[in-house]
Amino acid sequence: MLCINALGEILAQAEEEYPQSFNNGSGVHEQSPEDWWKAASACFTSLAKEINLSAIATIAVDGTSGTLVSLDSEGNSVRKAIMYNDARSDSEAESLNLTNPHFTQKHGYQFSSSFALPKALWIKNNEPSHFEATQIFCHHADYLTGRLTGNFALTDFSNALKSGYDLHNMTWPSWQEQLQDKFGSVQAPGELIGTTSSRDAFDLGFSENTKVVSGVSDGIASCIASGMHRIGDVSITLGTTLVFKTLSILPVSHSDGSIYSHKLADKIWVPGAASNTGGEWIRSDYSGRNLAELDDAASSLLPTSRVAYPLRRQGERYPFYSKEFIGFGVGLNPSKEAYAACLLGTAFVARMGLEKLLDAIKDKDQKPASLTLVGGGSRSSVWMQLFADVCQKEIRVPAHPEAAFGSAIIAASADLQTDILSIAAKTVKAQNVYSPDRQSTANYEKGFLDWKKELSLKLEGIGL
Repeated sequence: MLCINALGEILAQAEEEYPQSFNNGSGVHEQSPEDWWKAASACFTSLAKEINLSAIATIAVDGTSGTLVSLDSEGNSVRKAIMYNDARSDSEAESLNLTNPHFTQKHGYQFSSSFALPKALWIKNNEPSHFEATQIFCHHADYLTGRLTGNFALTDFSNALKSGYDLHNMTWPSWQEQLQDKFGSVQAPGELIGTTSSRDAFDLGFSENTKVVSGVSDGIASCIASGMHRIGDVSITLGTTLVFKTLSILPVSHSDGSIYSHKLADKIWVPGAASNTGGEWIRSDYSGRNLAELDDAASSLLPTSRVAYPLRRQGERYPFYSKEFIGFGVGLNPSKEAYAACLLGTAFVARMGLEKLLDAIKDKDQKPASLTLVGGGSRSSVWMQLFADVCQKEIRVPAHPEAAFGSAIIAASADLQTDILSIAAKTVKAQNVYSPDRQSTANYEKGFLDWKKELSLKLEGIGL
């Protein structure tokens, strides 16, 4: 949780852990929404030691997209929240895809168990008493804003997408009539939900004057925090996976379903995609190792002729889709040479994904304005210089890439009655900038072509 002023200066911040998801080992992941509120309350209590909570002008909240909360008419939980990574609703997702092909083709995505809508259908099909008791289905962020305002029935564009909302026509589709009465109204990020007038808010020390506005999903909040503010700006999150986002005046999708668009504001879309590849191989193969030492060793070994596609699970989502694909050059003899190869392979996946995303932009005059990197990998100067050289683009690493900073920008834009991207342009500062080295980019170019040939052979072997 962060509190900033109009200049983007952090006035106070707090962090609180809460119990992890219940996981029975067969795809069930649930959490208690009450635990979220306890953690949020503890953060507000910590903030109150540094600032007067009544002086906070506006609040915006982000949360995990696809997480589903079932509430009764009093705003009480009917059951535990079904988390975004809960896999029970696979059959409901498949049914939605089979019965609504025009919708999925238009929007460029396929429903999966990570969406909220299949989860709601799963409750309807498997827990009818809970379904009947549910007055409103809301999302992670909506629940917290509801605890502050008493209004749980408003959500934003990015969270509503996972509930099957039609962002192109700005309406709930007619085929969703069985459920749309249980989902809230949808509005743009930054629009007013209410004020801190609930008993919960009063108990924390808020007055009823602080405005609470619609936030976004945590992924979109991170994009805002990255500093993206011009059409064509691109952000890559390098964490366990690689997540790609850009800003466009048009919605963007891909025929293979790997790219689809969130909506941030009128005529501002956020096309994006996510790979299963990222830094997961580090946790799997190099747990407990000194990563700074491995980075230093890798810098003297790059470029390496050893090729790797460092995917640590079966199946890839992006830059191509395959349930059967298995990575190569990873998991065997975790050495300094293997580490360097996997670093390079991750950078090659990032370049391939970046090129595919930019190629899918319908407005061919749109050019990438800047490239930012966030996530755990952005803390390594070796990684960042490698990505700059391989992608052949200047890379900016923001000083405060947390999703909470993006939510604070949304709150500031609402308070100042200025668009979100203008506030991002003024408040987000680069902590580091990495420029591509001309000699290094030339050295990596041949390696990239050799890597793509190896990848093509692997894909041909599984029929792609």
